[in-house]
Amino acid sequence: MAATLLKGQILKVLSRFAKDVDANQIKFSSLSQANLSDLVLNEEVLSNVLELPVWIKLSRAVCNRVSIQIPWTHLNSQPIRINLDEVYVDMETCAELRPFSDTSAATTVGDYGRTEMAVDGMLVTVNTVEINFRAPGFHANIQVRSSESPIAPGTLL
Repeated sequence: MAATLLKGQILKVLSRFAKDVDANQIKFSSLSQANLSDLVLNEEVLSNVLELPVWIKLSRAVCNRVSIQIPWTHLNSQPIRINLDEVYVDMETCAELRPFSDTSAATTVGDYGRTEMAVDGMLVTVNTVEINFRAPGFHANIQVRSSESPIAPGTLL
């Protein structure tokens, strides 16, 4: 029962950043540690969060393994930690510009409570990012690896 409630809370946050994620993908090793595999990320949301130029389009973004640590008894003083192991991104130049989405002017509907505070304070680390970039007449592949341990701050989003 507790695992079902926890999965629901995790899904609320993850469903914003991932596509087709469901509760069966979330595996608990303890009540404060959850893991997921083969997560397909939402390209549109990532483009907006990363504030990519409108002439660049993310066509694919996937993560092989996600580890989530939630300090349930210390949410007011410790961040939720999300570690993305390997992230693979395909991006390309756009023939037509993407619609501009101003994330800095986001409006909040309703109360700003504990859930929103915990989400805003999340610490996200990425161990490896591989980016394949395509443009007419040009192709590049970039791989960036964190030199830190998986839980230490690597790339902060």
